[in-house]
Amino acid sequence: DRVDATVHRVRSMIYALLPTGRSCINQIAQAMCMETRTLQRRLAACGWIYSDLVNKVRRSLALHYVSELNYSFVEISAMLGFASQSSFTRWFIAQYEALRPHGDGIGEFRNKALDGTPDDHSLTAYVNP
Repeated sequence: DRVDATVHRVRSMIYALLPTGRSCINQIAQAMCMETRTLQRRLAACGWIYSDLVNKVRRSLALHYVSELNYSFVEISAMLGFASQSSFTRWFIAQYEALRPHGDGIGEFRNKALDGTPDDHSLTAYVNP
């Protein structure tokens, strides 16, 4: 189906363009040779809003990057299209609200992921449904 293919293509483009800082809907629409409003309508027909797709991609990549030691938090911030590490950290904590009751910051989140601690402190325990 054309609409589903559009969502898949947009998601793929977000994955590719997010680290470059050029993943706004206008640029994606232009790359797909369509007007921004047309892209918005096609996404809406499939139940998506562009910003929700970007957030879903960011969440997926953030979990992957944070749970490894390959990247610093500054590097992760840039790869996810944030202007600063503090912006990324605030976003991350907001996305994973379960960090708050534990008093955990992003560093503790990473440590628990790397330690493979019990399920109540694992990455999956933090992920919102």
